[in-house]
Amino acid sequence: MTRWRRFGPAKQFLLVVTLLLILFLSVGGVLQSRLITATLVDNTTRVASIYMEGIISPHVQSLKTSRRLLPDEQFQLETSIADTGLRTQIQQIKIWLPDGTIAYASDQSQIGRRFDSESVRRAVNGETVRNFDDDTEHQGDSAHHYSAILETYIPIRDPGGHVIAVGEFYQDLDAIRDPVFVAIAGNWAIRVVLGIAAVTPLFFIILKADRYIAVQRRVMRVNHRRSVKLARQNLVLSIEADKLRRHAARANEELLSRVGADLHDGPVQLLTLAALNAADPPMAMQLLREATHELRCIASGLVLPELRDLTAGDAVRLAVTRHEQNTGTTVERNIAELSVGISHELKACMYRVVQEALRNIVRHAGGRGQKVAASLDHGTVVIRIDDAGQARPTEARDGQNPGIGLQGVRNRVAAFNGTLEIRRVPGKGTTLIARLPPDLAPAL
Repeated sequence: MTRWRRFGPAKQFLLVVTLLLILFLSVGGVLQSRLITATLVDNTTRVASIYMEGIISPHVQSLKTSRRLLPDEQFQLETSIADTGLRTQIQQIKIWLPDGTIAYASDQSQIGRRFDSESVRRAVNGETVRNFDDDTEHQGDSAHHYSAILETYIPIRDPGGHVIAVGEFYQDLDAIRDPVFVAIAGNWAIRVVLGIAAVTPLFFIILKADRYIAVQRRVMRVNHRRSVKLARQNLVLSIEADKLRRHAARANEELLSRVGADLHDGPVQLLTLAALNAADPPMAMQLLREATHELRCIASGLVLPELRDLTAGDAVRLAVTRHEQNTGTTVERNIAELSVGISHELKACMYRVVQEALRNIVRHAGGRGQKVAASLDHGTVVIRIDDAGQARPTEARDGQNPGIGLQGVRNRVAAFNGTLEIRRVPGKGTTLIARLPPDLAPAL
């Protein structure tokens, strides 16, 4: 069963068809051989009956009253047999009396002998009896030196229709059967050739179909593995997207909290002081100017400038320039022309990354050693931001509870299938490296 399963359905079908064809040819050959043999025996028996009635019967009518043929009748009988050529087909002739005594035989030594023969008794009752091969009687007779013997017992009747004797023929069918066998063999050879001619195209068609099915199975297995892999990737991406949504919601809430705190600690306090110093107009005006400046600084950080008409390099430069104006610090810059197709959304992401990173440098490193570099590395936009500050012990570490600024940068970079790397070297400062693939965000 295991070996059978190794064959494909097409090969199994072809094997079954071949076996059925062989079985059909074999059974058909046996049945046809038996049919032809039966027809040959029938025809030979019919011819023997004609010989018995037309040639032998007229010369043995004396057996109606005698137990032996007269010498003249025996001579005429043998002459008739020789003249008609019957001797060439009949190996031995016997004339039986109804009681089983041999009245005449080609072998003169058997004349007068009596045998108990079932076939003779049946012939005496008017039946033509034929025995073929192993069914013949008198196995010791010389006629059985032949391989295919037909033994025929034919009733001999008088003019009144009464059975007066039984004639027995021993006929060798080899001389007739051999040409018939050749004809049968030729017939089946033609059938085999035609069968092979019919099966051969079917064989190649099924073989081709089997190969095609095997190829399709391999393709299906490959596609199945790919679909499983894609399903797993989709699951991972779904989980990551859900995580990013939660981070974005949390970052948005923290952003609103920070903006509220900045407004409360800055402009609101100044406006409150201006109201308390309303009796001193110069002081109130000074406080109002400071509050206005604070509001402008906060607004410049929230409102994104128009970047659609700027190149990617100009967007990065604008973020650096705005930072210098708002903080009064100096940033060393090395920004190359990024001559790749970058969408408006990706330019906004680059602007926010630079803006937030520089703001963190001012907040945590006092703005010392600020450097911004932007370049292309094998088609990938690389933005590098350095400082020369020293992180405080309470400062967040890379990947461990980052603040709103750093988490926002991570979310923005991840949204464009980019990567964010933060390196901290004690005593030297911190480096932030963002890598963004522009080919995943073509220009709009």
